[in-house]
Amino acid sequence: TGPAGFVGQHVLAELLRRGAVCCAGLRPPLEPGRGRLLEMLGALGVEGRSLVARGHLRFIEVELPDAAGALEHSTFSQIVHCAGSTTFQRTGRDEPFRTNAEGTRALLDWARRRGCPRFHLLSTAYVGGRHGPLREQALAASETGPFNNVYEESKCLAERCVLSWEEAGA
Repeated sequence: TGPAGFVGQHVLAELLRRGAVCCAGLRPPLEPGRGRLLEMLGALGVEGRSLVARGHLRFIEVELPDAAGALEHSTFSQIVHCAGSTTFQRTGRDEPFRTNAEGTRALLDWARRRGCPRFHLLSTAYVGGRHGPLREQALAASETGPFNNVYEESKCLAERCVLSWEEAGA
């Protein structure tokens, strides 16, 4: 998820350079995002169109947290989750919690149901709020916050979802 973002496009480009077969989850509508992502990959020296033609790159429309329907008939060996809402104020659609926390939880639930063994979350250094340097143990023990904004809080919740998923042996 999130291949059209700054970090996501670089991660996807590197995976493709290394020969990985990738499925890029893009927000709707699919077609403008697909074309934009192919242009971005081209600027990074990756010929996306030829990879699409060879079956090494495909695209799927994914709106977090409602990803389950779009992914229902898909199988992946791993998920690289780069998508995120970077808004710093809560919106009427409950962003950034909807995308960052609920979206991560929905992807983890899907991965558990479908037997996807690996989940990679690209997050932020700000998951600890004003806490300062933070170790995973502190994150799991709720020793975080206070937060400077709802973005930090939502990313902390997403990190906790991943830690719970891992602890559950998924």
